[in-house]
Amino acid sequence: MLVSSGFPQRPQIHHFPGIDLSERRRLHGSGRIMRSAAVPAGDNIDLTLRFELGATAIPAGGHLRVAWLWPFDWAMLQTSDPDAPGYVHACCSRREVGLRVTFAFRGELIPWNHHIDVEVLSGLLAEGDAVELICRKWRAPTFIVPAAELLFLINPDGGDRWVQLLPVRGFPIVAGTPARLFALAPADGLVDEDIALTLRVEDVWGNPLLIEGFVPEVIPADGVRVISVERAGNMPAHRARVRIANPGIHRIEVAIPHFQLWAESNPVRIAAEPPPLRIFWGDLHAGQGQIGCGVGSVRHHFDYARHVAGLQVCSHQANDHHVSLDLWEQTRRESAAANEEGSFIAFLGCEWSAYTPDGGDRNVVYRRDEPRLRRSGRFFTEDVPDPEPDLETATEFLAVMRDEEVFINMHVGGRPTNLDFHEPRIESLAEVHSTHGTSDWFVFDALRRGYRVGITAGTDGVVGRPGCDHPGSRLIRNARSGVTAFLASELTEDALWEAIATRRCYATDGPRILLDVRADGHPMGSEYATTDAPLVSIEAEGTAAIEQVDLLCGPDLLWTWRPTMASAEGALRILWGGTERHGSAPDQRVCWQGRFVVENGRIAHVEPVALVTPYDRLERVDDQTVCFDTVTAGNRMGMCLAIEADAATLCRFESGPATFAFGLSQVREQPMRVDAGGTSRHVIVGPAPNPNLPRRVELSFRDTRTVKGLCPYWVQLTQCDQHRAWSSPIYVQRQLG
Repeated sequence: MLVSSGFPQRPQIHHFPGIDLSERRRLHGSGRIMRSAAVPAGDNIDLTLRFELGATAIPAGGHLRVAWLWPFDWAMLQTSDPDAPGYVHACCSRREVGLRVTFAFRGELIPWNHHIDVEVLSGLLAEGDAVELICRKWRAPTFIVPAAELLFLINPDGGDRWVQLLPVRGFPIVAGTPARLFALAPADGLVDEDIALTLRVEDVWGNPLLIEGFVPEVIPADGVRVISVERAGNMPAHRARVRIANPGIHRIEVAIPHFQLWAESNPVRIAAEPPPLRIFWGDLHAGQGQIGCGVGSVRHHFDYARHVAGLQVCSHQANDHHVSLDLWEQTRRESAAANEEGSFIAFLGCEWSAYTPDGGDRNVVYRRDEPRLRRSGRFFTEDVPDPEPDLETATEFLAVMRDEEVFINMHVGGRPTNLDFHEPRIESLAEVHSTHGTSDWFVFDALRRGYRVGITAGTDGVVGRPGCDHPGSRLIRNARSGVTAFLASELTEDALWEAIATRRCYATDGPRILLDVRADGHPMGSEYATTDAPLVSIEAEGTAAIEQVDLLCGPDLLWTWRPTMASAEGALRILWGGTERHGSAPDQRVCWQGRFVVENGRIAHVEPVALVTPYDRLERVDDQTVCFDTVTAGNRMGMCLAIEADAATLCRFESGPATFAFGLSQVREQPMRVDAGGTSRHVIVGPAPNPNLPRRVELSFRDTRTVKGLCPYWVQLTQCDQHRAWSSPIYVQRQLG
């Protein structure tokens, strides 16, 4: 059992597991949340939080505190303006006691990072006294939970020892109104084989919900037969079983007509005979729940991945410094219970979580059950500690793990992997996208160093939504989940492990795009040598029109393909994006707040492009001005505009990262790119793409350069909706003949 938790040599929360609950209440008092009714995600509410003092008095210099876990994106609070949202103040039953209220977004108590603190400035809080914290127009968290948990603490002497009061049950946070419908299909199937289609409705924040009395309908199509549509276990989604009679690429349509919701599935490839390799959608960096610094059980984690996100492969990846021996044993049991060969593969995993100078976060995926946990450190104490020694640096960790049956996924997380440390025998994967952002700079760094890695994408979530997480209000994360496509012979642990070992995988930032990249017939992840000029072939089936395909050799752009179809008549597109700096979510975040102005012309219409959350906003102020307030983290977003113009029309883009002017004729003839500093900040202005561009491409490129040495060929694909896919490199050792 946990005795205390918190950063080592920093303030600690003491849990008192050996003291009877009634005695704890008598000694330390109790807390209450003065609300039980459900709250829709993201709504503004008034909330009162009450302390009732026990026998332990709180003199001047002592503190009361209400804290909440890292994932909960309650809005910031303030103490200066009673009429503004998020105002918090304290009331005390003992009038002569002076109190001061402060709010901290990132406090010192981990993982209860956010808190409202009440310091006693004068007087004494004694047994029977009450203190109420009153929060007005406080925006609730944007993700659903059965109970929004708050931790009540006291600190009588103002030191580093915080006393946890009895647990207080929170109120439910529930999904809002239906906003989107999704249909998620497996990538591959056989003629007349049962195909499981995951059907999910979301609110604007990305929370799944069931609509009472309404079930998504699969729209009839040639060769598509619906066998059944039923609830997906006890999860907020449905599962349709369909059979498809005709080989080829199929996209299945579903709808809920009453709510005017419609969706088309990702492409599913139907074959007459079993192919040598199938694509299985997965997430090895799905994130963590209440084992770790997140919310939700390990069981819920895997159920959500399978039944709501429609994944076939998953791993639970808690930060190791939060995982006690008891919690590791629970993770092992739940991972084994979720594993069902042929249907769903749950790999046992944990994230080694040293600070970046010591090695940085690394996702460890185990081939078999493993009772030992090699941690980077411990942010807790136990009554009976695990005797396994901690491995505090990557040098120690990799030396011990290199001979184990593990694979490591290097990634940009809370503590980005330090690529100065590398063990090629087990570090076979590098992550390009997660809810932190799109981090292609991280993969470029790995390739510049000569590392041979497969490319993955995942969630790195903390709110229990592996495979389909959203960033909410962006206090914690920036982007939506990515997914990884594994190319394996069958859905078994052995086949998936072989795919990981050979780097036979590719990544997308969410959509389930089909991508096949080969060099001289060798699949993604391969290594081979040749004296000839390699021929790279590319096939793709997008979930939207494909706008651009880039072929790279290591970090360098080798060739770009764009469709030749004409652009949308007269329409202009402005995209902005990129990363502020290398690092985790807060480091990558770029704030694009500003306006677009047309002089001597008129904006007839504006459409958003690739906005991520309700906090990304475009507003057409008048016929000459569009204001925007958005955030990027490696991704791009923007707008398409219909502008009534003539030769005298001048446009201005004004924002913190970049301000510039241009004439419409200038960008219609030749699109322009404006670099805006940071790591990769930029603005692209040009004609809007034609919405009828192809969703399928077949391309080939022969590299006739006279070069010698290692050439890692890989592809980045961009759709018109700005979603992307990245193949794993094919490592070709070129030898001059």
